[in-house]
Amino acid sequence: MSTPAPIAIFTIGTQGDIRPCVALGQGLKRIGYPVRIVTSSNFAGLVQEAGLEFYPLTADFQALLENNRQLTDLGLNLRAMARIFRDRFTEWAGHWVEEGSKEISDVTTFGANSVNRMQEHADIRYGAGSKGQ
Repeated sequence: MSTPAPIAIFTIGTQGDIRPCVALGQGLKRIGYPVRIVTSSNFAGLVQEAGLEFYPLTADFQALLENNRQLTDLGLNLRAMARIFRDRFTEWAGHWVEEGSKEISDVTTFGANSVNRMQEHADIRYGAGSKGQ
């Protein structure tokens, strides 16, 4: 039986966004798929400790939230917060095509929007495959 094409999961965000993708990646790896997680560098350790391949993507949403007091000061002013996010995502996205093309020439790709459906289909639970399991 041939080795399946690698799967690349592209995701950005905070721990709450990345961890389900890592859990999904571990489940897919357990059933025989090579898995690459493409995300911001601040999650390299998390991805690699989970036994998955890490590929960097220009984006550090967690740092944006932690280091931008303006977001906290805006409170529930969603329009102003959306402007900040739009500006930062526009800056980051300028790098994504070049960075992503390195990772996807030989892969099947899934975005974070597919994670919940794939987890349900493969019966992969959040946190599955963590250390000691």
